[in-house]
Amino acid sequence: MKDDEILVVAGSNQLDSGGQAYQSVKLIAHPKFSMQLGVKNDVGLILVNETIKLSDKVKPIGLPDSDIDENNYPAVISGWGRLKANGEVPNNLQYMTTCLLSTSSCWWKIPFLGKGNICTFTKRGQGNCNGDSGSPLVSDDVQVGIVSFVIMTCAMGFPDVYTRVWTYRDWIEEQMVQYNSYSVGKI
Repeated sequence: MKDDEILVVAGSNQLDSGGQAYQSVKLIAHPKFSMQLGVKNDVGLILVNETIKLSDKVKPIGLPDSDIDENNYPAVISGWGRLKANGEVPNNLQYMTTCLLSTSSCWWKIPFLGKGNICTFTKRGQGNCNGDSGSPLVSDDVQVGIVSFVIMTCAMGFPDVYTRVWTYRDWIEEQMVQYNSYSVGKI
């Protein structure tokens, strides 16, 4: 994918209308991203053509100050992914309350995961689906995860897998500092 092929829209819960559009100018992928034995280092940033205007509908999300490793800790997932495998893409942004799984519970169910992952599970038939990759997992008003992948297909009774933001906080902050003075925009 080329650096300028993504349109970032902020300030709308509708897929087909509203919000303010920003053109991507640089895609910043983690240098150790890999899809061997699961997805590793699945994190990146998008540099846009101008500073995103904050408002009552557009606010920055915090990064975690510490790691969360508790079973049944509440979190919210949101995304534009399909509502079921091969189903329609919704026009309205979807939200769902879920629970985090501890690292040991997650590894027991999906043994090939690394320390850079965090998992959630609600119940069979609920969870992330095609099109949700890159969506946020939020707990206590901070983004603790980034949707990475699902096992087999949507909501089949396996935990949903996310990139653990805490693991990559330093890398994210380094990129923000490096590109903060980038001549065409802000992260």
